[in-house]
Amino acid sequence: MDLEFQQGFLDYQYVVALREEKISLKHPKLPTQGIPKIFMLKCLLYGFSCGATMSMCQLGALINAPLMVLFNKTSREVFGVDDGGILLLSAGSWMGMAGMFFSLAAVIPLMDFLGRKVVCVYIKFTFTALGSALFVLSWLVQNGLLYLLGVACLVVPFAVVALGDIIFLSEIAPSNHKAFFAMLSFSFVTVSAQICTVLAREDMLGTPEKWGYIPLFGQALNMVMLFVGHSLPDPEQEKLMDQMSLAKFYQQHFGKFAGFLRNRNGLTEKLLLVMAIDLFAVMNISLVEGIFLIPIYRGEGMDVNEILSMGLIVFAVLMPFRWIGPMILTKIDNRKIFHYALPVFALKSALHLVNSWTKIEALCYVNQFLEKIVEATGLPAISYIIATEIFAPEVLVIATQLVMVNSTVFMSILTSLAPFTFGTCLPYYLVLITVFSAVAAKFAIRFWRTVDEQGPESEVLLRKCSPPPGYSEKELLI
Repeated sequence: MDLEFQQGFLDYQYVVALREEKISLKHPKLPTQGIPKIFMLKCLLYGFSCGATMSMCQLGALINAPLMVLFNKTSREVFGVDDGGILLLSAGSWMGMAGMFFSLAAVIPLMDFLGRKVVCVYIKFTFTALGSALFVLSWLVQNGLLYLLGVACLVVPFAVVALGDIIFLSEIAPSNHKAFFAMLSFSFVTVSAQICTVLAREDMLGTPEKWGYIPLFGQALNMVMLFVGHSLPDPEQEKLMDQMSLAKFYQQHFGKFAGFLRNRNGLTEKLLLVMAIDLFAVMNISLVEGIFLIPIYRGEGMDVNEILSMGLIVFAVLMPFRWIGPMILTKIDNRKIFHYALPVFALKSALHLVNSWTKIEALCYVNQFLEKIVEATGLPAISYIIATEIFAPEVLVIATQLVMVNSTVFMSILTSLAPFTFGTCLPYYLVLITVFSAVAAKFAIRFWRTVDEQGPESEVLLRKCSPPPGYSEKELLI
C-alpha cells in the first residue's frame, strides 16, 4: 500500500474517531479490546525465560568476587600484571560494546529480512547457548579471556531482548495493550535473575569452585524460551528474504541510514527525541548499580551474602509492583516520566554518598527499594515503545538501531570507567551520572516540544484494532 495513502487513511480514521468518540487530541482513547488468556500467559513466561540472557549478562555483578579471582589469575599468566582483576573487568565493558555493535549491524537488521520471530527466538537462543557454553568453559579451564568472549556473545541476544522483543511483542499484542505487554514482559525478565541471585550466594554456588554451574541454569531457561517463543505467532510482515539476497539486503539497509538522516520530514527531530529518552532511561545510576552491585554495597559495609539476600528480599516485597508498574507507566503522560524518575535517581545518588560514610544497612535497603521500583515499571523499554508510536514501520528498525548505537557508546564509557572508581571515588561518580541523567532529561523535553510543534502528525496514530495473529475471539479475557 502506498505510504501517503496509508497515512491519509489513518488520519481520516482519526478524525472519524474524534467525532464519534470525542477523543482528546492530547490523550487519544483507543477502542477497548480484549486480551487473549493464552497470549498473556505466554507473554509472561516468554519474558521470564528471556531472563536467561539477562541473567548471564549480569552474572559478573552477582559473582564479582570469584570473577575477580579468575581475572587476576589470567592477568598474571597472560599479561604478567597483578592488578586484582581490574584490567579484564574493565575490558569486559568494551567486549560487550563490540558484541552490541555486531548485533546492531548484523543481527537486528535481520528482523526485516528473516522476520521478527526468527531473530527474537531462534537467533537469540543460539547466541545465548554459545555464551553460556563459553562461561562454563572459562570456569573449567580457568581462563578469563573465554569469559570475555562469552560476554561478547551474550550481548547479541541482550540487544534482541532490549530492542527486538519489544518490537516483536508490540506487533503481536492487541492494539490498545501494546505498551503494557512489551513493558510487562521486559519487567518480568529480571524475575529469573533473582533466582540466579540465590544461586550466586557464597554458601551456594557463588565460589570460584562452583560458579560454573550457574550458566547451566541459564541454558535451561534458554530452552524454555525456545519452546514458548516457537508457539508465539509471527507478526504479519513482508519478509525481504523472498525478494533479494542477504548481501543485497545489507547493502540496501545501510544505504537507508544516510537517507534517514537527510530526511527533513521530522525524522531527525523524532530520532533525537528517542535518543534523549533512551539515554535517560538506560544510562542512570540504576544501570551502574545493577552491574556493580557487589562492589558498591561492599563499600557501604555489607558482605556478599547480605547484599544478595537484600536484593532477594526487596525483589520479593515488590513483586506485585511488576504487574502494577507497567500499567502506571502506560497510563501517565509520557512527559511526566522525567518528573517521577529523576528525583528517584537524585535521591539514590545522595543516599549512596551519605552511606559511604555512615555504613547504615537500612539506607542500603532503601536504595535497593528505589532501584527495583524503577526496574519494575519497565522504564528502560519506554524509549522503544515511543519509537513504535512515532516512526513508520519502514524506518522503525533503522531508527531503533541508531538509538541503541548511541546508548551503547555512552554505556560502555560509563561502565568501563566505574571499576577504576571503586572505593572513595565511587559515590561521587554516581552523583556525576545523575547529573548526566538530568541533562538527558532536559534535552528530551526540548526535542519533545520540537516534535509537538510539527503539528497533528506528531500525535500517536490510531492503529488497526484487530485481535493479534494466531488467536481467536473466543480466547478473549476481557
